[in-house]
Parts: sequence; structure tokens; C-alpha cells
Amino acid sequence: MDSVFQFGLYTFVEMIETLSSEGSARDRVELLQDLVEFLTRQGQQKHLIGGNQNKTSRAISVVLDKTRNFLASLCEHQEATIGLVALGVLRESLHDLLVSVMTLLNSKSKSISSLNHFTQFLRPIADSKHHSTDSSNLVTSDVFTCGQNAYSELAHGDDRPRRSFTRVQDMIGRDIIGVAAGNEHTVVLTSEGDVLTTGYNDNGQCGQSMTSRVKRLTSVTIESESKIEHVYAFNGCEHTFALDSQGKLWSFGYNYRGQLGHGNTISVSEPCLVRSLLSEVVTLVSCSYYHSVVYCKSGALYTFGRNDFGQLGLGDNIDRTKPTRVENKDNDDENNIITSIACGQYHTLILRRKDEIFGMGKNDYGQLGLSSETSRLHPTRIVISSIENHTVKEVRCGYYHSVVLSEHDVITFGRNDYGQLGHGHAIQRFARPTSVRGVRARRARITSISFSHVLTRKSLTSLKSQECRLYHLII
Repeated sequence: MDSVFQFGLYTFVEMIETLSSEGSARDRVELLQDLVEFLTRQGQQKHLIGGNQNKTSRAISVVLDKTRNFLASLCEHQEATIGLVALGVLRESLHDLLVSVMTLLNSKSKSISSLNHFTQFLRPIADSKHHSTDSSNLVTSDVFTCGQNAYSELAHGDDRPRRSFTRVQDMIGRDIIGVAAGNEHTVVLTSEGDVLTTGYNDNGQCGQSMTSRVKRLTSVTIESESKIEHVYAFNGCEHTFALDSQGKLWSFGYNYRGQLGHGNTISVSEPCLVRSLLSEVVTLVSCSYYHSVVYCKSGALYTFGRNDFGQLGLGDNIDRTKPTRVENKDNDDENNIITSIACGQYHTLILRRKDEIFGMGKNDYGQLGLSSETSRLHPTRIVISSIENHTVKEVRCGYYHSVVLSEHDVITFGRNDYGQLGHGHAIQRFARPTSVRGVRARRARITSISFSHVLTRKSLTSLKSQECRLYHLII
């Protein structure tokens, strides 16, 4: 397959994957129209599509024709309708279709069964202009899991491991908007605000009012007056957070160091409101095994849980069982608004809007990006020369390593004895923030895995639970 044409298809897949991130709905549709025309011209000029080509080429030609007609029909509607349909049908159905095309291009066997595999996605696109504008009829999502399954954390109702992604049957037909992977438990959130959990539950992290293993996805009762909009379980932790539409935070599970924020160290098996934050509107949440961090609309940053290395950023080594505010004299300055937070096992990263990154806690492997191995008890600025004048999107932490994603680079630092930083070597302590070769100047985003199992929403190319764990990095 011609490299220009194949690159165009890859670009198409990436654009659909990020369809909701930039520009107006009409702009996005028109941009996709331009790309369809480019692919069509390239394919025809190089005799890659049309005519008497092979089945794969003819199938791709059909895809482009269907897509062209579909996009034209979208542009006949009002902006609101375009946005709804584009984010629903186009992002979901068309993305799967194009991923299937790429599978065909990379497959040694161009069999009829392979063609039938992706043509199932043509009908939703061809018929989409007849869909209701009710989003419940437009958007559905699938959940795929793989890996260790000793506690039924893969949500298949058994304890057999899966070595390849397998669709979770219980979630077929549900609109899944969030997934989270803890140590050996899984959390799923639907667009209706339903929270479901499965897996290891010895500390109540599944929120089922008991501590027995949860063998399949089961609804969690959360006594919130508002819809739950986000769920969180990061970095192999054994506790869970749920955030409702009013910014109220609920937590449950392991609480040995006060990481639930309830003012004690008693683990709980049902969702409990974090009452000391009732006066705040929580907007960001991150956690690791022993500590948690939340950011609020007011500009206040709170930390709680284990603090023996200063990972709470409070200037001491004393654990906190209630959310405690981190001193920030400039929190009223809009440039100091925090846009991303992340927790490693014993360190924490903070990203401010003006692209300043701060770290606190343990630095034995250079996970704070500082040459000294000394732990930091206060938020300390991490200077990364390669991201100057670039927009930084987010920060993430593994247990002992850190990742920074800018608009052009993926930068990693910290523990590297398994090569988890992606720099082509296995120097154990690598404290200098360094760009990962091969991913510069291309579309990238941090995805995630847990310690022993992986979740993905909708497509095998898009892992949605947000963390990098122990010895792995997926981008």
C-alpha cells in the first residue's frame, strides 16, 4: 500500500479518535470532508482504489464513498445536530470502521471474512441521517478487557485470564463513558451515571457494602442527589473515587493511611461522602495506593493519606486523614490554575495552566526530574527545557516514574530498570526529563494499563483508564 495513502488513512483514524477535542462541530466535519477528498484523489491517482482492484481496495473505495455522503448529510443540519451526530455516530461507528480498514491493510490475509468484519460498520454510517437526535439512540460503547483475572476483574463472570482483548458481554448496549482499573478491581461508569464494579474487594473497593469478591459487574449504590460523572482508581490502588455533577466527592475502599479523606483510617465498603470538601466543587482527582490529591474550582489543592516522603506537599512527613490544603499564594491568578494532577507511589506531580510543572515527595529514582535524590516536602518546580513555548497537556505517574505530554513531545523520567521510559536503555535511575524518540511531532496521548489487567473503551486502539503503572508506559 502506498505510504502517502496509508499515512492519510492513519491520520483519518487519529482525527476521528480526537473528534471532540478541537474546533466547532462544523469545522470538524468540513476538515474530515477535505481529508476524504484527499484520500480519494491519492487513491485514484496511484490506482490504489476503484477500477478492477482487489477486494480490499474496492472495500476502501466504498468506505470513502459512504463517508463522503454521510458528511454531506451532516452539513445540511443545524450546528447542534451536527455536534450530536458527529460526536455520536461519526466518532463511534466511523472510528471502528477505519480501524478495521487499517487491520485489513496490515493483514496478510485479505479474506472475505475479513471484509465482512468491517463492512458491518457501513450500515450505521449509511443510515445515520435517519437516526433520532436523542443521544441515547446515537451513542453506545463497548468495553474490552485482557490480562490477569484471578479476582474476576476482567468482568467476564469468571476467573480465567485473557491474553487478547475480549468484549465484556454485560456491557453490550450500554453507553460507557468511563472506566478505571485499580490493583485488581475494575470500575465502569455509564452515561446515565450508573457505577458498576467487579473484582478484588477485600477492602471494600468495589463499594458493594461487603468485602467478598465481586464476580461480575454490579451496580454501586451512591446516595448522591446528582448524577455521577467521573470515577477514579489509579496506579494499582485499592480504593475508588466517584465525582458527581455538583463536584461532590465520594470514596470507598482501602484507608490504612487516610487516603479516603474521612478523618480516620477505617476502610469502608460503601461510598461515603468526603464531607470536609462539601464547601468546594471538586474538578480533578488523582490517587495512588496510599495517598490522594484533589483540585477544586476555587483554585484550592488538597492532599491526604500517606506522607512519609512529603508526597502531600505540606512541608512535613505527617500523614493526613482529611483533605488538607496545599499552600499556594498565587491560586487566584488564572495562570496558576491547575490543569492536571498525578500520583505515583510516593510522589505527586502538578501541572499549572502556564505550563509550569511541580513535583513533591520521593525522588530516589529521579521521578521528580531533579538530580538530587532528596525528597521534596513542598511543591518544587521541575524545569524541562524541551517544552518551553509548547503547550503541556497532562502529567501522569507510574509507581516510580513520571510522564509529561506536551503538544509535540512525550517526556519521561524516573525509574527505568525495565526500559519503561522508552529511551532505548535500562539505566535504573534517570532523573533528566527527556523526550521519547519516535513520538515527537505526531499525535500522541497518554493511555494506560493497570498492574495486571487492561481495559479499553470502544476500540482496541484507545485505552481509556488513565494511568501508567509500575513498569509500563503506553502512548
